Amino acid sequence: MKVTDVKDSSVIQILNEFGQEMQEKLKEKLVEKKAYVSGDLAEQIQFTAVVLGSAYEFTLRLNKYYDYVNKGVNGTKTAKNNTPYSYTSASRIPFYFAKQWMNNKGLFVAKGTTITSLAGKSYKAGDRDSQAFAMATSWKQNGIKGNNFYDEVVTPTRLKILKQHLAAATGEDFEDVIVAEFKKIQ
Repeated sequence: MKVTDVKDSSVIQILNEFGQEMQEKLKEKLVEKKAYVSGDLAEQIQFTAVVLGSAYEFTLRLNKYYDYVNKGVNGTKTAKNNTPYSYTSASRIPFYFAKQWMNNKGLFVAKGTTITSLAGKSYKAGDRDSQAFAMATSWKQNGIKGNNFYDEVVTPTRLKILKQHLAAATGEDFEDVIVAEFKKIQ
């Protein structure tokens, strides 16, 4: 946290600096984990802090799919990821996201190119849609491993420091509501 003298800081200043720090560190963690592809998730992290009379409200907003990236998703054929999320046989394949991801990563090969699988079988590549369909089908069947980018930034230790800074700024002892609210996000 950037606040040098917490006792001379306002609650809203501490919350804003905490929010800025969370935005920066979450973006950095996505880049570090090589999950910064299109920028959708990283660029849409928003933090707001407002004064509501004698209360303060602060919100960390992430794209609705952030926790799938954070915790991963089990596939229909495997349940090896330690995650509460799973594809089901009725789930639609994530075709649009696979196509966008492959395009942003530069993974498409020219139609007709011979590619060899890890098992040694040779295949002729189809068009971009068929390649994205194959990727999406693989994700659905095998799942997606989480990268824990959120869990490694918003930690109990970091929330405890925030609580201490807020208590020092107000001269009061804050309830554990702050920690409870951030745990709800996880």
